[in-house]
Amino acid sequence: MKWLDVLFPLAAVFYLIAFDWQETTLGILAAIAILLVASLAVTNMILRITQKRKKT
Repeated sequence: MKWLDVLFPLAAVFYLIAFDWQETTLGILAAIAILLVASLAVTNMILRITQKRKKT
């Protein structure tokens, strides 16, 4: 699951750069959904790092 925390934000950046997401309503909704999932992955990664520091 750790590699997904890195993969989702990279996929979101790639989607926003490579595709014309702003052309259609569906593209905008997809961009919002992808950014939401990416932010959840980053939050999960940050929480995992802070929990490891609290244990030690």
